Amino acid sequence: MRGQRIEPGEVEAILTESNAVRGAAVVIDNAGRLVAHLVPAPGAADTCVALASARARERLTSAMQPELWAVHDEFPRTPGGK
Repeated sequence: MRGQRIEPGEVEAILTESNAVRGAAVVIDNAGRLVAHLVPAPGAADTCVALASARARERLTSAMQPELWAVHDEFPRTPGGK
């Protein structure tokens, strides 16, 4: 992506370093954009995107920074909890 190898797990690890983020999933959408899906920590729904975005700017190259951000109450789980 953007001429660089992107490791979604590496981006997710950086985003979840923020105390405002309980969970993160990073995917590339059909338009080729990096999208970060976040589950905020309790009480951090209003600030999780701003804090995760700031963390991404500090720790990731511009090619690895998500272009779009989505906040979810929870991530979907399989019946087995995965």
